[in-house]
Amino acid sequence: ILSGGMTDRYGYKASLCAATIAKIIGYIIMGYSVAIATMLADGMPLAEARAAGKDHSYEVFLFGAMWLAFGTAIFKPGLGGLLVRCIPKKSAALGWGMFFQMVNIGAFFGPLLAGSLRVMKWEYVFVACSVGISLNFIALFLFKEPERSESAPKDGPLTLAVAAFRGLLEPRLFFFTLSFAGFWAMAYQFFDLLPNYIDDWVDSRGLADFLVGIFGKVVPLVEGGNLTQEWMLNFNALLISFFAFLVGYAMGKLRSLAVIIIGVVVSLVAIYALG
Repeated sequence: ILSGGMTDRYGYKASLCAATIAKIIGYIIMGYSVAIATMLADGMPLAEARAAGKDHSYEVFLFGAMWLAFGTAIFKPGLGGLLVRCIPKKSAALGWGMFFQMVNIGAFFGPLLAGSLRVMKWEYVFVACSVGISLNFIALFLFKEPERSESAPKDGPLTLAVAAFRGLLEPRLFFFTLSFAGFWAMAYQFFDLLPNYIDDWVDSRGLADFLVGIFGKVVPLVEGGNLTQEWMLNFNALLISFFAFLVGYAMGKLRSLAVIIIGVVVSLVAIYALG
């Protein structure tokens, strides 16, 4: 909410650049949190540092995660606003469809890469994320900064922050936001809790053997020959890539609110069934 107003005030390129830098910082800190914590403990091994109350690896990792969240909070409104300004209205549905297709292609291949890298070394996952997000710098040279509308805010950061919170407290917007927060709290269990559930309870050796038979040793395996959970979670993104346009076409004649309700109900049933 705050960064959306800042983007309107200072421009899309500046916003995306700041977001990318913040996210790179976050990934690097997270990836090297153990090394940083060891330095803070004067080189003491973490097991000894923990016993002495000097292990700060959790705090360092959390600090990196907050940088990543900060960068993402700047990135998403800036990117969304840029798309709204740049996609012609007559092609809006196609443009947004292509955008979300790119999102899900990344969501499919990202875990494939991460699932392989983390078997080698956890740091490699975060380094790869830093390299991936840094590609946004190239994109900054490929589009022209949209002209600011006359209604764009010209106030300073503090005034914008106050206006943003006042806007959020408008009753209809507030309860709509609250309901969607509930939806995302549910949906994100797919990424927050399901990976642990798969690691603890799912025997994926049959699937792992099948994939190894096709792709060979490139398939990353963990405890007892099980498949890494990343290589199962990304099936969600693959299905979305295949069926998003078909479902969008089928739902095209319904009102937006009806489509949202249907999507929430289907997601509720699916999340419950996973348990």
